[in-house]
Amino acid sequence: GFGRSLRCFHKATDRGNGQVDLNIERSKVLGYLEELGRYKVSAEHLDRWARRIQALPAGVEPAHLSLSLKGIDVRNLLWNGRGHLIALDPGAMKCATPETDLVRFLMTVKILYWGSLSFAYGRRPGAAAERAFLRGYGPWRGSSRLNTWIKLKEVLKHWRMAWVAIELKSWPGFVKQIVGRTYVDPFYTEELEDALQCFNSLPMGPSTCR
Repeated sequence: GFGRSLRCFHKATDRGNGQVDLNIERSKVLGYLEELGRYKVSAEHLDRWARRIQALPAGVEPAHLSLSLKGIDVRNLLWNGRGHLIALDPGAMKCATPETDLVRFLMTVKILYWGSLSFAYGRRPGAAAERAFLRGYGPWRGSSRLNTWIKLKEVLKHWRMAWVAIELKSWPGFVKQIVGRTYVDPFYTEELEDALQCFNSLPMGPSTCR
């Protein structure tokens, strides 16, 4: 149901065709990596990822644009029991590609059980949840170069926010480090590697966005 509603929102706020400068996206991604260094995420890994990201194809991509909701999060959706879905705190709106909202939402689905011990042992919503959302939304190009950059940025943004949340806790410093190393870093390392791997299956030339 939310997938259908989001599609309607994107159609109602259609802004036509435009362009996205992926070099700007690369700068944001590298900025998030630099911030992670402040939280003592492995410098060796950060340097290796930075080199890989610097070598990735970027440039200017054609894109379809609409308004995007910066606060989309599955944990902000409530079912009122009377057939209506209520979205809390959808956040600011800005002009972006519709796929930005899809990638953002799907990232929050993956961390639905964040904060529980079971998350550390790999508990995630089943693949059926993602399929249901995308089936409700309808066709989209999930494998384009643009979407891959969006996913890469979203993973690193969430990673940075997770460490910020840990730093705000009143725990002793060594406890924060243990939680970060065992709970946060393994999950986002896997997600980052998965996002980087997506580039290997893309054509070398400009992608075609719907």
